[in-house]
Amino acid sequence: MTTLLFVNDASTTLQSGLTTVATSCTVAAGTGSLFPSPTAGQAFYLTFLDAATQQIKEIVLCTSRTGDVLQIQRSQQGTLALTWNAGDLVVQLVTAGDMANNLQPDELQSAGYTVCNGSGTNSITATLASGLTALPPVLQFTVIAAAANTGNVTLTLTLGLTPQAAAPVLKFGGSQLNPGDIPEAGFPVELTWVHALGCYVMTNPATSSAGSIAGGAANELLVQTAPGSTGFIGAPTTDGSVLTRVGGVIEWANAAVTSFNGRSGAVFPEPGDYSAAMVGAIAAALFNSPNQLIANPGFVTIPNTGGGPSLIVQWGSRAISPNTDTYPSFPKIFPNQCSAVVVSCNNQAAAINVDNYTVSNFHTRVNATLISWIAFGF
Repeated sequence: MTTLLFVNDASTTLQSGLTTVATSCTVAAGTGSLFPSPTAGQAFYLTFLDAATQQIKEIVLCTSRTGDVLQIQRSQQGTLALTWNAGDLVVQLVTAGDMANNLQPDELQSAGYTVCNGSGTNSITATLASGLTALPPVLQFTVIAAAANTGNVTLTLTLGLTPQAAAPVLKFGGSQLNPGDIPEAGFPVELTWVHALGCYVMTNPATSSAGSIAGGAANELLVQTAPGSTGFIGAPTTDGSVLTRVGGVIEWANAAVTSFNGRSGAVFPEPGDYSAAMVGAIAAALFNSPNQLIANPGFVTIPNTGGGPSLIVQWGSRAISPNTDTYPSFPKIFPNQCSAVVVSCNNQAAAINVDNYTVSNFHTRVNATLISWIAFGF
């Protein structure tokens, strides 16, 4: 495959004449730099025109350039190799060949370069329109099946005019196709060539690929025992057993835990255990973020499991101006009332005055620069 290069308005003349079999040309001194510098897999078209009439022409393909010397392939795009004189024109023009290398919207949407028809059942052959002569590391395309497969499948693909070696068609995971993975004639077999594996991967088989891990028996669990290693935990022998970790070993407990009370082993409810309703209330009140704020200032709600308002404890610390009325706000408004506020400061000798506390703030005035406080309410 050749990638074509282009520049704008590149035009010069031949420094010396050419025979019909010459494979290089030299352009006017210092003008070679007007043209591209192809590397491997790149080239550009040039047009030779006679200086006298500019009606005689030959199109050539330049595959490399060193200064003012260009290596060329003669008689391109249906033109003939001619004899040329010093002073004849050398121009990079837009040619029909250039335009033919451009993919047009209709060509893209009709998938003319990515879809081809296949023949055969399990040994499929197909020709994909392409200028490539070898499969790139990854190539995605679709083959329209001629029939449903009855077993393992291989594909012999021709890229343009260049046949490729037959290679297996596999599913993800490297497994062979099952009979009927290509379900019928006309089915679009979506393929990806994976060079590293030397196979085509069918990405839309009718049945998925599956695998298994050796070992294990009924009711056993697969666990990771170390990085990159797996093992099995034996099946439990007692109904209702729970999986526990004891001293770094994962194993089944001898009996199920039957109540929420912090004890292990075979346990039964006892006086003083939390009820299910109490556990739910505590979880909702203490562990949901709307009911607590662990910050400065912050608060926590302690649920009243017997019903009625819940106790709310709030706290905080802040810098203040000495002997100035200060009204710190609570981070949470007490739903019913603030019952008490306790204040301390960084000046142990200062007198602390706390009064006029409401459900949303309190008033203090103290000869200090920092106060800490705690408030109780419901």
